[in-house]
Amino acid sequence: MTFARLALGLLLVPSLGAQTLNEHCGSIADTDVSGFSREGGFNTSVAYDILIPSENFRSWGFDPLSPGFHRIDGVRVVLGDADSSTAEMVEIWAYPEDAANPGRPDFTSPAGGYAFPLFGGGAPGQGAAAVFDLTFPAPLNVVDTGDVFLEIYLAGTAAPSAMVGVLFGDTRTGNNFDISNGRGLGTGHGLGVGGYTLIYNFATQQGFFQESQGLITPLCADVAGLAPGTQTNQTSLPGSNAPNLTASWFSGLYPVDGLDRNGAFRQDNIGWIFNDGRYTGGESVIAKFAPIGFGAPIPIENIVPGTGALCLGLTGPLLNFGAATTDATGRAVFNLTIPGPAHGTLTGVAFVYQAFLLTPDSLHVSGCVQQRF
Repeated sequence: MTFARLALGLLLVPSLGAQTLNEHCGSIADTDVSGFSREGGFNTSVAYDILIPSENFRSWGFDPLSPGFHRIDGVRVVLGDADSSTAEMVEIWAYPEDAANPGRPDFTSPAGGYAFPLFGGGAPGQGAAAVFDLTFPAPLNVVDTGDVFLEIYLAGTAAPSAMVGVLFGDTRTGNNFDISNGRGLGTGHGLGVGGYTLIYNFATQQGFFQESQGLITPLCADVAGLAPGTQTNQTSLPGSNAPNLTASWFSGLYPVDGLDRNGAFRQDNIGWIFNDGRYTGGESVIAKFAPIGFGAPIPIENIVPGTGALCLGLTGPLLNFGAATTDATGRAVFNLTIPGPAHGTLTGVAFVYQAFLLTPDSLHVSGCVQQRF
């Protein structure tokens, strides 16, 4: 494995598309970058397949004109290059879950893919890293009945070349690692015990990062984004302790109520990060929690004017789970301080919720997310 930390800070490269695209789950926002990886060396072609687990995210990228599919209008991705003087082509592909081999991509049914040039024009030997917001020429529609996989394909070159941004979630310490509680997605997704979201080449199973998050997330038009967030008291990733929450797929999806994997005692608080760039004027956002979990998606426009789909289970009560207002970027953040007596009783408890933004004449909802202690 080639692994490097580039000295340059991350730069935001704006999308050239006209649409307002929203992060469906905040998998990059509010996380750190542990480094940049290129499995197999720079002269070897490699595919990174990043899992978006259906057990955590539902009805993101919902399009009432394409029922049964997630619509992906673009991606946000963190990439690095050890030599930015030459432009290299990077391919982004999307795959549904293989019904015959659950937890794995169905490489026979790609939803499609796009290529774009990475860097070029820098000084020879000068590294670069950036956060890219990319709008696809046309949406990719991926079957929504299971997991979704986004693939970053890097072609082999003889010169130093492109690398994928990675966040680690393990027992190492330092500001660029997020300590998980070790539960994660387990073996059902082919990720190994305690595995998470980044696989190095599913097709060949040559190797994988057992607990790593590939920093790529779908961008979706006309659907509000919602990220599950956690405020921890860990010492390894101090940014996770901030009131604005961490949305990593370690602590963010799997908060801790007890001992973490380093044996440190934690009583995490949870909350959510809402994002919808269409609404930037202090609009009110509320979230509802469904004790029974997810439900079948119901397009909001079948009920009232609006966008998105109701995806909470409706056979039980819907409970309030916080409120916030949008800022000038369309973001709203809610942090729930869990009462002391409740701590010590939460291990194994799942919180499934959805956010709602109401305007004078319409209702706009996010996808549904799940956090599990």
